[in-house]
Amino acid sequence: MHLYDFYFPVSFSGRVRYKFASFWNRNHALRTLQRFAKNFHTMLEAEKKENAESELRAHSSSIKGRSQAKISEDSLPTAIEFQPFVKEEALISIYNDAFPCTAEQFFNILLHDDSNYINEYRLARKDANLVVSI
Repeated sequence: MHLYDFYFPVSFSGRVRYKFASFWNRNHALRTLQRFAKNFHTMLEAEKKENAESELRAHSSSIKGRSQAKISEDSLPTAIEFQPFVKEEALISIYNDAFPCTAEQFFNILLHDDSNYINEYRLARKDANLVVSI
């Protein structure tokens, strides 16, 4: 029994072929990526050169001869309508009539220090856990 038989259960020649094929595939992929990168950089350089020439032509031409770019209405972004955060119907439909008292009377009846309205409301609802602090 050789040392190679212990470490390489597959035949030695088969492993060499696999390694060579794997190396060839990696090398082929690397060359392809390098070629694409080179083409991309060449394209960028050509685009920069073209933009520089275009800017030079635009700078040298007169301002009177220029015409504004026409933008079609189809290409303009449309306004998006969002749903309102609070529904006005929920706020308005609670009480649609005029209050039968002034603001001062309302304060004296409901929120004044001597008012028993909150306590009476709690007793009527049998709500002992209601805590109101102003």
